[in-house]
Amino acid sequence: MKHILMVMAMAVLVFGFAQIARADDDSGDSLKEIESVMEEIHIRNLYNGLNLTPEQITQLIAIAEETQSVREEYARKGEAMKDDYKKALLALTEELKKGPFVSQEVENKATTLKDKAKELGEQMKEEIQKVMAKSLEVLTDAQKQVLDDFKPCMAPPKNQKNPVRAGQASGNDHAIKLLKKVREASEPVFDSRKSELVRKCLEKYEQHHGKFTEAEKTSETVRLTALFEKVRAMDAEEFEMEKENIAAEAKIKDRAEELQEELSELSAVRRSVDPEMMRKARFFTSKCALEVLKERLEYASDFQQGDPKNLGELPSAGCKDGKCAIDKK
Repeated sequence: MKHILMVMAMAVLVFGFAQIARADDDSGDSLKEIESVMEEIHIRNLYNGLNLTPEQITQLIAIAEETQSVREEYARKGEAMKDDYKKALLALTEELKKGPFVSQEVENKATTLKDKAKELGEQMKEEIQKVMAKSLEVLTDAQKQVLDDFKPCMAPPKNQKNPVRAGQASGNDHAIKLLKKVREASEPVFDSRKSELVRKCLEKYEQHHGKFTEAEKTSETVRLTALFEKVRAMDAEEFEMEKENIAAEAKIKDRAEELQEELSELSAVRRSVDPEMMRKARFFTSKCALEVLKERLEYASDFQQGDPKNLGELPSAGCKDGKCAIDKK
């Protein structure tokens, strides 16, 4: 049992220190170098679509520098623990050479270091997340939408010229088409066929997910009927605005899907780190992002706007004596 516990402890210990070791983002591995180049390409493609102002770039540079400072601080803390960590692993190795039993002293040492490494790693993630989140606050709503829609790629996205929503295909197209037919049906036709429509929806669901209980079938019949009547009562503008939400609501969920949603919500509450936010913020806070931001600010600073001119006073190309070259007079 102790052998199993120590193997688990060692795994967590390694993970904890790995988290801290990654804080400085340094690696000489050739694959890491390729990934760095790809990261730069993705960042440049994104920035070209965001149209960041010099003021925004200045703010983002400050946030990126603060993020790097936090990473370096925790990297130093991790480095200070490295020797003790190495000794604990070597002692554990020697114990395991003798057999499956580990002394209490070695176990206690490894457990203590495991807890310290885990705590340090959690502190680092929490602090870095707070700093990185600031970068997204700098963006306008339109820029945030560009970021939401951005898909990292090598070639510049053709539809990413201005920070406006490009729009994506809906995943509820089939349900929306059904709801439109429900709205278009005349009152007599809908009244005569709504029960059949609901029945067909339930039968199609049962073909893929299994039979309903009688109670479930009754509940879904009432729910779908009410939903169809609600859709018919909407005016055209209201339906157009709400059709995506209603289409999602029209889908029948099985218990497994409901449980999965409950678990996802519970995990979101318990999870201290928001991975999606971190993924987005990294475009503005990594070492590579910091370098690109500084470069873009330098270009913006070097740009000199010319003095305003009265275009009517400027001679046109091909003109002579103030007359246009194509003017025959």
